[in-house]
Amino acid sequence: MNATPIDERRYEELLGKTLPVVIRTKAEHKRLLDAAARLTEKPEPDLSAEEGRLLELLSILIEEYEDRVHPLPKAPPHEMLSHLLTEASSRRAAFPRF
Repeated sequence: MNATPIDERRYEELLGKTLPVVIRTKAEHKRLLDAAARLTEKPEPDLSAEEGRLLELLSILIEEYEDRVHPLPKAPPHEMLSHLLTEASSRRAAFPRF
């Protein structure tokens, strides 16, 4: 993890524009996904330290929401692996390579 110091004024401006919150609605989820997408469109070397920290925060908020709203089913590891392999196999059959 990069510990580059951030410009608090610049970071505060980014937070004010983005308004990150604990996500509770689909609209908030979409808004923060869009904000994260705009940041990820920039090449990584062009991201400021403040934008990088904001992207990290948005990623945490989005992941927490998605884990809460769409939790992975509880299954023994061998069953989960079997399911994933079956899914991959059916995708390959549905979309053969030319």
